Amino acid sequence: MKKISLATIILLTASSAMAESQIQVGLGYTRTTVSGTDNGSGYEEYVNAPALVARYAFSNNIAIEGAYRFKSGDTCDWDNGNSCTENPRVQVNGIDINLLLGDHFIDQDHFYYFAGVGFFSDNWNRRKYNRKDTISGAHFPFGFGYNTGKFSLETQYTYRLGSAYDNGLNGYFETDTSAYSLALKLMYSL
Repeated sequence: MKKISLATIILLTASSAMAESQIQVGLGYTRTTVSGTDNGSGYEEYVNAPALVARYAFSNNIAIEGAYRFKSGDTCDWDNGNSCTENPRVQVNGIDINLLLGDHFIDQDHFYYFAGVGFFSDNWNRRKYNRKDTISGAHFPFGFGYNTGKFSLETQYTYRLGSAYDNGLNGYFETDTSAYSLALKLMYSL
């Protein structure tokens, strides 16, 4: 009898937890910015890329998220306004994995917000010199959005640890690098 009661309690608890969870998939657009100096001159490198995004909200307050950013070419500008974009352009693609803590992840017709910690891994291909490198490290996402029940629209800012780029891509990045990304996402609840 105790086993049946225990099994019933576990089943009801699991059913309740599943009722409060939510799976979302969607599309996004990201802009990653890497800033630094090269031989004393400042520059900003931009990579704009479409992304596929998936999120599992365990509850209104905890979610995990993964994103794949498609291969895209960079744009580079010196501080003086001149272009430092190479021909052919540097190609970049990558992934993000995040643990998000927030509020109202699954509430319908509600604004939600979050902060988190995560990991990024980018594949950089400097085709002009046939150099490739994987740059990866910790990052910290912050964002907010609106959930209609079936669709969510959100914006996200992610601060990346600049030290992950130090001397990356065979010295292409020096040691004073800073990086962040901005994203706009449209998510669909399954």
